[in-house]
Amino acid sequence: MARNQYFNYYGATNEQSLIDDLVVESIRQYAHDMIYLPRTGNNKDETLNEYEYNTFSDGLDCEFYLKSASSFEGQGMLLEKFGLQIKNQMILTMAIRSFTEFIKPTTAKERVQEGDLIYIPMLKALYEITYVDTSMPFYQMGKLQAWDITLELYESSNDVFSTGNAEIDDVYNAMDNIANDPFDQGDDFEAEANTVLDFSEVNPFSDGF
Repeated sequence: MARNQYFNYYGATNEQSLIDDLVVESIRQYAHDMIYLPRTGNNKDETLNEYEYNTFSDGLDCEFYLKSASSFEGQGMLLEKFGLQIKNQMILTMAIRSFTEFIKPTTAKERVQEGDLIYIPMLKALYEITYVDTSMPFYQMGKLQAWDITLELYESSNDVFSTGNAEIDDVYNAMDNIANDPFDQGDDFEAEANTVLDFSEVNPFSDGF
């Protein structure tokens, strides 16, 4: 064979551990402390393959390196038919060792999952994980050391928050309550409508019925 049999870079566990140490150290040196919220789906619709609502019961502290540091990415702010939509994106880098140490024992997940949330205290906002690149950089010395995580600004969607962190629970549960009942003052709207149009009048287009 052409490969030199005396060098095996992909099975050298000492070198792999060294790179692991360097990646974790470099991320922690420049990282931001954030809170990882694993998602639990409830009342799954087997036809549509989606959950009625999600529950976020844990807020796990971990460090992330802000990779897209110059500005937000994505489509920015768009004026759509339902109003102004904010499509800001960012990319974070997370060491696999940190995930194994701080998050896996609680969630029993093998990796960061799309649909989970990350709260960024610096921005006081929740971001949803939309994509996880699990192979970048690609197998240095035969092992993966980190993941690149793409986030989008979280949109309130009937979810329940009970993480124990009031900064998250109070704000986002209140937002969901508003979103769940947009016509909370329905009686007031109906009373106002009755002053504009008397629905007891005969409809001129009903032939007298």
